[in-house]
Amino acid sequence: MHKTHPLTGINIVVTRAGHQASGLTTRLVALGAIVVELPTIEIIPPSNWESVDQAIAKIDEYDWMLFASINAVQYFVSRWAEKGRGKIFTGKFAAIGPSTAEALRQNKLHPSFQPTGAWISEAFVEEFPGYPNLRGQSILWPRTSIGRDLIVEKFQAAGAEVDVVQAYQTVPPSSMDKTVEKLTDLLTKGSVDIITVASSQSVRNLAKILRNIFAIPEHDDTSSVRLILRQTAIISIGPQTTATAVEYLGKCEGQAEEFNIDGLVEAILNYVQTNASS
Repeated sequence: MHKTHPLTGINIVVTRAGHQASGLTTRLVALGAIVVELPTIEIIPPSNWESVDQAIAKIDEYDWMLFASINAVQYFVSRWAEKGRGKIFTGKFAAIGPSTAEALRQNKLHPSFQPTGAWISEAFVEEFPGYPNLRGQSILWPRTSIGRDLIVEKFQAAGAEVDVVQAYQTVPPSSMDKTVEKLTDLLTKGSVDIITVASSQSVRNLAKILRNIFAIPEHDDTSSVRLILRQTAIISIGPQTTATAVEYLGKCEGQAEEFNIDGLVEAILNYVQTNASS
């Protein structure tokens, strides 16, 4: 294996949303990989801003504002700047993961809390200040329409009032036809070594694409999907995405230890190195 370009000759499909794929692509190409960006999701504004605007109108009443993604920060903060003139938030910010925390800082908002352990919902809940007694706490959570409800359920059970507002949508990409066509060609030729997945929704959409391409009924188990991907490794950004990959694709060969792009790149390198020496 080439020391400076350890991914030379490795064909990698990146399924991140188009506007978020470039960072990962740049890293992989610099390591020698042949990268094809085939987004299986797209991030767009919510169908309406009603719930967000209502939250902004009373933003001074919240004790905490939670963020679990860079997208949530970007969309909510932009709308807040537009609609929230004269409304001051005196509470605290919380972030799941360093990338989200950094997105807050870039907007001059300083997170007071982020979990020190794994950057997942369970760790966030267990380490959250005051948990499991959150009686009287008012919490705002801008997020997408798709996602786990564990944090909401746990916080409400602990006595908090939690307002969940839809700050953005995760939808199939407008370029879906091109994605399907290109992925069909690559898989038919057997020229995909690795597919990276960075969210549960990207996995679900990928599974749906594969089932449509190869006419696999929805009610069938994952054995046919695994067969299609027998020469292709799935590398995931974190445990929830991994669990979804196993459920919908029947497998996942690698997972980032740090649940961010750096961790994903490291997981790819580890997988390639392990397989090169085996």
